Amino acid sequence: MSRRYMLFVYTRPVEGMEDEYNRWYTEQHLVDVLKLDGFGAAQRWVFDHPHPADGPEPEWKNVALYEVPEEDYERARASLIASGIERTEALAAGRTPQVPVSPALDEHRVAYWFVENSERVTRQR
Repeated sequence: MSRRYMLFVYTRPVEGMEDEYNRWYTEQHLVDVLKLDGFGAAQRWVFDHPHPADGPEPEWKNVALYEVPEEDYERARASLIASGIERTEALAAGRTPQVPVSPALDEHRVAYWFVENSERVTRQR
C-alpha cells in the first residue's frame, strides 16, 4: 500500500486583514505550493463554531492541508525547505520570491507532517 503524507499548516490572518488573507491563501498560496516538487493536492479548512460542550475555540482557526504521495515525500520536504531559502535570498536581493508570503499572514504559524497509518473506513449502508 502506498501511503499518503499530509502537511497540516495552522495559520491566522493579521487582525483586520482577513479578506486579503483569504484571497491570497486560496488564490495564490495554494497554487504556489502545488508548483513545488512532490505536492499533489491542497485544500483549506476553517474552524466551525463548537457546540457549548465542546470546549473553547482553538488558537488556530485556519488549516491548510497539503497531500503528498509516499513516493514524493522526500522531494516535497526538500522542495519546501528550498523554497524557504529561496524566499529569504530573493527578499534580501529585492526580488519577488517564487512562493511569496502575504503581509496579511500572521507571522506565528505551525506545521506538522502526518502519514496515514490505516485504510480509510467509510460507513456501511
